[in-house]
Amino acid sequence: MSQEAVTGSAFSGPKVVELGSWVSAPLLAKYLAGFGAEVIKVEPPQGDPARRLGPFPGDVPHLEKSGMFIYLNTGKLGITLDLGTNSGKKILLRLLEQADIFLENNPPQLMEELGLTYPTLKETYPRLIVTSLTPFGQTGPYRDYKSSPLVSYALSGVCYETPPGGVGAENLETYPPVQGWGSQSAFLAAFNGAWATMAALFQREATGKGQQVDVSEMESGAATLRGQVPEPYYLNHPPGWSKAKRAEAPGGFYPAKDGYVNIGALNDHQWARWKKVMDNPEWAEGEVFSSMLLRRQNRDALHALASEWTMQHTKDYIYKRIQEELTIAFPVLTIPEVLEEEHNQARGIFVEHEHPVAGAVKIPGAPFRLSRTPWGRESPAPQLGQHNEEIICGRLGYTREELVHLRATGAV
Repeated sequence: MSQEAVTGSAFSGPKVVELGSWVSAPLLAKYLAGFGAEVIKVEPPQGDPARRLGPFPGDVPHLEKSGMFIYLNTGKLGITLDLGTNSGKKILLRLLEQADIFLENNPPQLMEELGLTYPTLKETYPRLIVTSLTPFGQTGPYRDYKSSPLVSYALSGVCYETPPGGVGAENLETYPPVQGWGSQSAFLAAFNGAWATMAALFQREATGKGQQVDVSEMESGAATLRGQVPEPYYLNHPPGWSKAKRAEAPGGFYPAKDGYVNIGALNDHQWARWKKVMDNPEWAEGEVFSSMLLRRQNRDALHALASEWTMQHTKDYIYKRIQEELTIAFPVLTIPEVLEEEHNQARGIFVEHEHPVAGAVKIPGAPFRLSRTPWGRESPAPQLGQHNEEIICGRLGYTREELVHLRATGAV
């Protein structure tokens, strides 16, 4: 995409207060900061728990060196407040007087105890947009249940979305459910929360009124199920793994000299082109592989025979030769390979980032491009309480002596 004349940030002026931890609210706030919003991250005096989540340089835990925290919190100012104290809560409410958006991912019961629910806040701050990201949303019988990434996978149906034997695998009833890696539902909730918050901001421009944006991590995962949702009605199959089978084959992972490749010769003309790359071996011309249906029925034999060819070549050779024939093939990359892959380098997907304590780190950049208003230059993730004086004294008018007292009493 060509770069047009830069006109500044995508938007400027919105002020965001983030009362978030771990993944969802911090990532959402990071996106808004990248677009030009000012974000003040509020942490408890002991810090966001993500500060204790690695990886760490040299695998040595340090509050300021968590790779996860550094990635999720770039571009923000950071202060500490104990909201269990009257002084700490008062400072937060003072910040909300100046805020356009309040982001939080705390249990609904905790927000009720703190008096920070949207129905309470809107009485004093009618223009405030409150974005709440929780495991199950603000309503429903699961609202107050404890959760984890595994729970989100289990309740959203994602544990039965990708069969261990691959798409179209037989005997699916013998496979137990599979947990996805990491906190994918929380990341998805952040993406959904970002565009929903922007929609609320546009609506406020028209009406002058704020609203609550209610985002569920579990529902964010369930929304990715796509075509699997109608299957129980269309295919009349019992609960469990998705029974939808691709009529095409071969498709899937194949071993190479140096790892694996994904080949998607999913129809007759793509299969013919892959055969050409393999120099049309005699076995590939057999009757058992002469149609999509027969290739699917004999996928195990086809995979074994095709693997004899793929194992003679590198990932790079295989995917480039097949792509030359306008057929789908790509290497299966390890994480270090993802960082060094030529397309990712050309697009600048991963950026070098200098943190004053952790040093040089590489983190994912913005997964999109705007030709006129590029992603903002990100400042390092704030150190714990780094901007207490700047915000509490410089903006809210507290004296240095009052800040010292707040520290001594544990309010900040």
